[in-house]
Amino acid sequence: MVVNIGVKLNSSRAAVIAISLKPLKDVLVNLKYRDPQYLAVRRLASAFDFNVASLLVVLNGIISYQLGIPGEKYWLEFADFFSKAGDVNAELFKSFLVEARCTRLLSQKLERVKRVLSSDLAVRLLEDGLLYCSNLRVLVSELARLLRSKTTSKTILFATKMYGYLCDLAGAEPNYADIPIPVDYRNAILSLTSCIVEDCRGKDSIEECAVVLTTTKYAKYVQEAWSTVCSHLSTPCLLLDVFTWLFVGKAIEANFKPREAVKLFKRDYGIDVPVETAEQLLECAERYVRSTQTRNPS
Repeated sequence: MVVNIGVKLNSSRAAVIAISLKPLKDVLVNLKYRDPQYLAVRRLASAFDFNVASLLVVLNGIISYQLGIPGEKYWLEFADFFSKAGDVNAELFKSFLVEARCTRLLSQKLERVKRVLSSDLAVRLLEDGLLYCSNLRVLVSELARLLRSKTTSKTILFATKMYGYLCDLAGAEPNYADIPIPVDYRNAILSLTSCIVEDCRGKDSIEECAVVLTTTKYAKYVQEAWSTVCSHLSTPCLLLDVFTWLFVGKAIEANFKPREAVKLFKRDYGIDVPVETAEQLLECAERYVRSTQTRNPS
């Protein structure tokens, strides 16, 4: 399927990827406990009650873009900073972003923080931080309304995923049903290396093409393809995102070499990914000039 001009999706490839991921289906449920971002949320939940922690998690989720450092490191630093700060306000967010050297689009991010802090959503979370656990789609809609964005926005979906982590920590099972995968930089990369996207407006660099796929114009088509993968696996896309996001981080570190990516994943997360699965996920990496090692994946 050709999407607009120059972006070609291989819809049938989604079924192949789903089959390759089936050996991991049972471990996907527990993988989140090894995610450094889950550990960061757990630290926040230890430092604050679930109400305050829920607001912090959502606020940081909606500004987790254009970071300049890996997302794993960013969230651990965030948890450390706010656990010591003991409060929630826009000035503290500004101080944290400056201290973490994540000042790209600083004014835009602080405006997002202020908008949510002054909203009814913040009031509701501070009254009942677990309010949205049983229906995360309501949180998605609330954030989209407040930020004047689409419900498919990667930062809104990511913030919802992080909020789901908090729900899990509180023993309130999050309902991830029917929420699409966030098409951030890493999932865009995987869409290319897994051959789900076969062509990208003639761009040779996988990095440049990934940036194109994260734009609103193309992201919805990538989400549709991954929704097919999730459907075949009978796994919510936000849960699959735990694996795809962590795996791509290791794949980039391994320069997209399947066996090396598997070794790094085992080393850092203690989970064996079949080499055959990694080979399928990285099959088309050789089609692109790889400049990603010069960029911090977030």
